[in-house]
Amino acid sequence: GGWNLYQYPLNPIEHIDPLGLALDLNYYSPSDPIYKGSLNVREFPTGFTVGGHGSPTSMSDDRIKKGSDLTIKQLASDIRANPKYHEGMPVVLFSCETGKGKNSFAQKLANELDATVIAPDEIIWIWPDGNYAIMGQTARITIGGKDNGAFELVPDEKQPGDFHKFTPTGSK
Repeated sequence: GGWNLYQYPLNPIEHIDPLGLALDLNYYSPSDPIYKGSLNVREFPTGFTVGGHGSPTSMSDDRIKKGSDLTIKQLASDIRANPKYHEGMPVVLFSCETGKGKNSFAQKLANELDATVIAPDEIIWIWPDGNYAIMGQTARITIGGKDNGAFELVPDEKQPGDFHKFTPTGSK
């Protein structure tokens, strides 16, 4: 128990991040449960961080409409337009499975930006405190309550994942 003097207080009224812990470019919807955690992610101080739902072949911009796909060119343009990004800076994707496979979304982004891109090969689970883990998922049946018998997707430690580094191949 007791006071936690190290807890990071975001400004919930203005969405201000005075210590710079939030993702640099955030495509998660504020109504999505993952959004709160995305405001507290603390890793990769030398990289430009991007968050949003993804797959091996796509990322989506859910800020206005859920499931709005981003093209590689749109994402690269948004990154370049951000004042925190500097040409050639490594980009870190907090976006599920965008680093899965040789011709992944992350590889295509690395080619487009002509910069290193770091991305997960499995689901990235981001908790409200900003901690995260990369691993697969499994279905679990809920017991009790109003959702008794419903399935929910939960992290599966038997399917570990990791971040992978993608460098430009010269073919845009």
